[in-house]
Amino acid sequence: AGAYIAVPSSLNDSWDLLSYFARLNYSYKNKYLFTVTGRVDGSSRFGADNKWAFFPSGSFAWKISQEDFLKESKVINSLKLRVSYGLSGNQEIGALNSLQRIQTASYLGGTDDALVTGLAPVNIANPDLKWETTSQFNLGMDIGLLQGRLNFVLDYYRKNTSDLLVQIPLAASSGFTSSLTNIGEMQNNGFEFSGNAAIIDNDFKWNIGFNISTNKNEVSQLS
Repeated sequence: AGAYIAVPSSLNDSWDLLSYFARLNYSYKNKYLFTVTGRVDGSSRFGADNKWAFFPSGSFAWKISQEDFLKESKVINSLKLRVSYGLSGNQEIGALNSLQRIQTASYLGGTDDALVTGLAPVNIANPDLKWETTSQFNLGMDIGLLQGRLNFVLDYYRKNTSDLLVQIPLAASSGFTSSLTNIGEMQNNGFEFSGNAAIIDNDFKWNIGFNISTNKNEVSQLS
């Protein structure tokens, strides 16, 4: 009976993520380390034909300090070289954004321009929406010196992301201003370096550490 009829609203959503993974580790002479991982993810957030995706990865590490030519070193007590490559997925688009949805809204209608409440589409459905995928290559080295009093970690990484989940702009005359879709590619690469040192290591301890990183981001493809 009020002069202004408020727009009713309510919210209830749900979504599911189901994952399976297997990992195989193998060590040969405690010097050569291998890891292979396979992961399958299924998300209800995507279109009916694209809910599932497979993300494999693999890595290798070489403990150079375990080789005969370094075993007796008084300076280098730990030296390991690492290399890895793998895929990962992104599903952060909200619970229902691949489906056609409607929402309540107020309109002026009737012969006396009374305020009425109705329903209108709020987005464009995209049944082809699928996982955003990132492939990452990493090359790194771990170094321990002077019986562990000096430690350094150096990494180089390159990440390539494809099928970006992006809201692309649309002409408002279509009835919508944007649409969620998979489009474009992006690349990130850079270096990460960290170190720590035990300056004093007895009853009084003094440790220092530092790190520095770089990153270059480039959108390499966008329709």
